[in-house]
Amino acid sequence: MAEAKLLIPVTNISTVKSPWRIEDGINLVNDLNDLVAKTVTDEKHWEVIQQAKSRTKLDVGFVIEAIRDGRLQLAKFEGVDGYRSFCVSKAEMNKLLAENPHKITIGPRLLPGVICTAAAFGRSVGMRGDQAFIRLVRARLTPASHVVVTKSGVKRFYVTESDIAAFHEKFVTQASMAAEYDVDWRTLVSRLQAGGVEPFSSGSDGFGHLYLRVDVEELFGSSDA
Repeated sequence: MAEAKLLIPVTNISTVKSPWRIEDGINLVNDLNDLVAKTVTDEKHWEVIQQAKSRTKLDVGFVIEAIRDGRLQLAKFEGVDGYRSFCVSKAEMNKLLAENPHKITIGPRLLPGVICTAAAFGRSVGMRGDQAFIRLVRARLTPASHVVVTKSGVKRFYVTESDIAAFHEKFVTQASMAAEYDVDWRTLVSRLQAGGVEPFSSGSDGFGHLYLRVDVEELFGSSDA
């Protein structure tokens, strides 16, 4: 999952021992559960996602993207739990492969250094609701260096390593704070409130528990000090 950029570390601070969150894996499973159309038992016509990846050589991130945008129907094998229960139709996978004969995935089509979609990065740092990270990008308050316009005219933003570094240099979220300071985010937010530190906003536009790093470090000090 990490290799396919479906799970992104919540901080790029090198001294943080465990930048990955179990919650992100759970959230991915929950997101996929919401897309399940039915339960199946027929292994002849259905295969688990990892098996589909291995058989077709299509990247697992590309497969899940196809599930999310409706090109692939998602089902679950009866009596199986968690990520390994999710399966896709072999016929639909074959069609997806035929339509993408050069194993097209996000990576090769984008500029060097692109890590993931802006939305995926936003979710990884806890900015899940109300398209908070995308609104931050659209307001040009944090960079997303690569934009793809879909056939339907929708702009899809992607972030590079330097974009992510720029975000972390300027901002912290409840998730990245918890990882950096190794303290529960609720405790940190309470301390910020008590210290008079307000979440970042631009005019009347708020972005949830997003703070300027300079304000947080003024109260808590630098996490790598």
